[in-house]
Amino acid sequence: MTIRHVVFWKLSATTDAERDVQVAAIRDSLTALIGRVEGLHTLSVQPTLDTGQTWDLVLDAVFSDAAALAAYLVHPLHQAAGRKAIGMVVGRVAADYDDQLQLP
Repeated sequence: MTIRHVVFWKLSATTDAERDVQVAAIRDSLTALIGRVEGLHTLSVQPTLDTGQTWDLVLDAVFSDAAALAAYLVHPLHQAAGRKAIGMVVGRVAADYDDQLQLP
């Protein structure tokens, strides 16, 4: 079983330039975890398309199993990345699911 972890953020930026800075800062701090957190297979952080949606930024990560996701959430490097984002994020929603679940 692999677990997919998807997070959407609303940023505090009020201009495109400020948004670009915030996107880069959050993306850099999270992509630095690749290869440093056991069980983390892939991780991508991208700005959403400017289609008038609520969310500005999305993370899409794949973990080997639920235990690997749980370890990532409390990992010191992940916690540090979260602290860097404080002040840049005004909203967040996340969902985790079994990436290999086959529906009938």
